[in-house]
Amino acid sequence: MKKLHLKRCVNKLENHISRTVASKASFSPDSHYLAIGSEDRSALVYDLRMNGVIQKYGVFSSTVTCATFNPNKSQVFFLYNFNSKFIQFNFL
Repeated sequence: MKKLHLKRCVNKLENHISRTVASKASFSPDSHYLAIGSEDRSALVYDLRMNGVIQKYGVFSSTVTCATFNPNKSQVFFLYNFNSKFIQFNFL
């Protein structure tokens, strides 16, 4: 991730696999967290302030293609099975 005004890389997100399928990532409402899916059938939530994974969810039967936060509650949603199924988790 880059901060445009600094013109340099400030975070490098690792631990997820995205070789052939693009996964929609999502920032939390407070912009402190980033949720993203992975081709290894898991989903991760990164803490952008600490530059690390704080939660890994590995309960999916196929590639996680989309991640999004609920703007009104502490929940994160993940879509998998090519967007035909979803699962929600309470977050923080």
